[in-house]
Amino acid sequence: MKYNRLLAVFICLGTFVAHADRFPIEGESEFYIHWQKQGELYSLTAVKPQAESWSYSEGNQSTQAFIFNKSVRAIKGGKVVACWRGAPDNKVIGSYNDALGLSTSEVDTLMPEYGNHLWIEHSDGSRTLYAYLQEESIPKTLCPNQDALFKTPIASPSSPEVVSLTAVPSSKQPTVSEGLYLGRVGNSGKSDKTQLGLRFEKNGQLQPVVFERGLFSMKAMKQEFLKWQPIENRAIPLDSAFFWPVRSIVSDLPKIKLSLEEHERQLPWLRESGFSPAYSDVYQVGNKAFINVSWRPSKTPWLMYGLLTAMQHKQTMEQAFIEGFSLKILDTTLVNGELRFHTVYIQDLSQVLTQHSMTLADFNKLKYQARKQGFGAAAISVQYKNDDPIITALFRPDMKGEQEYFHAINADKFEEYQERVAKKNLHPIYVNGVISHLGQLVSVIFAQRLDTQMDGYEMELSDIKNYQKAAGENGFVTGMISGYDHSEDDHEFVGFWEKLTQ
Repeated sequence: MKYNRLLAVFICLGTFVAHADRFPIEGESEFYIHWQKQGELYSLTAVKPQAESWSYSEGNQSTQAFIFNKSVRAIKGGKVVACWRGAPDNKVIGSYNDALGLSTSEVDTLMPEYGNHLWIEHSDGSRTLYAYLQEESIPKTLCPNQDALFKTPIASPSSPEVVSLTAVPSSKQPTVSEGLYLGRVGNSGKSDKTQLGLRFEKNGQLQPVVFERGLFSMKAMKQEFLKWQPIENRAIPLDSAFFWPVRSIVSDLPKIKLSLEEHERQLPWLRESGFSPAYSDVYQVGNKAFINVSWRPSKTPWLMYGLLTAMQHKQTMEQAFIEGFSLKILDTTLVNGELRFHTVYIQDLSQVLTQHSMTLADFNKLKYQARKQGFGAAAISVQYKNDDPIITALFRPDMKGEQEYFHAINADKFEEYQERVAKKNLHPIYVNGVISHLGQLVSVIFAQRLDTQMDGYEMELSDIKNYQKAAGENGFVTGMISGYDHSEDDHEFVGFWEKLTQ
């Protein structure tokens, strides 16, 4: 099947926003941020799904809250005009720290209401408060007030006296840049839980906050009811919502052995964070689908689909073509004896050659056609039905160059093939494992790339973790990791790591 394009024109329209802020806490795949208005502050806690509701902590200790110890960063630049950094943490959720031997009424007169905190004033005259931070987690360079308690009692934690006691003289006000580390989430001051308290004001009046990126949803009772939407520089007046902040960009973000459901849950967050799939593989163990994806930073738009039927695959490919996307990644598995397709499209105008449900003779014809047109192999996925191979392949023009590829070699022969083609400076750029009546088989494409000497063909998850550690220490990134499809109960993998530059 060949796809051509005459012309495709894309126009992107957006709404201009003078300035939008970064979220103060980095997003993670394991939890969401519950944003809730409490009085004059917004309270930020981390939640995970649990049964029919949400869990905020694993116990009653402040350190057991999911948000405890998370780094807090400046949403925008400014200067520190007031602060406190030495107030003792409240060890138990819902009660003050009793380590000082003081009663609640005594503590109320000896520390700020906001515990360890920072008031940062911005160039437009607005101010942001970061409250309830962990004891001594605010850098000394940002807060010259080093005491744990006030030297003399005050009337109450919110007394006007607190302003002068926590103020930073104008000559000593540290400068803060956007994204600068400010401290860690804790439970200090007049706080009833582990949380980050935020207040946005100008001339003493509360202000709406505008975040640049991330996802939000109205609060729901269960995870499956959440409806994530991009923040997209919109002001957030919500009194209660869930946020999923973006995570920081890294060069290599592998997600191995994720269930298909967990993979699909994380997709919008990874997209919003600025990642795209460099390699992707779907496989089954005990008739349950899993996926391995090597995520990398990219601004190129992409589309990703899970296990599609042949008809759905045809329809999505036609629609993607109309919208200016070409097929980049293709994999298959068998579900109840029927072929299912896992696909990734990227926004470009490339022609592609692809065909599924091929016999070996059909595959050889497609190979000949691809070579004649100067296309190189991008994917060769093989399944077995009634002991016969069912071959699905993808050829792309950007994969041209010297290649050698094999639709099914025995796993224990992988190293032998690899050593043979290495003499031609060819190394794996694609691998795909499957279990058949012939044992563990690997489809592999060899082409010119940097020889990383980091390839494995009979790996367990622990082996992959060891490879990942070595890769990170030596400047490698994750290439393609493929699980052997149709294993009864064991997760075994074939894969490689690569260097992107010399």
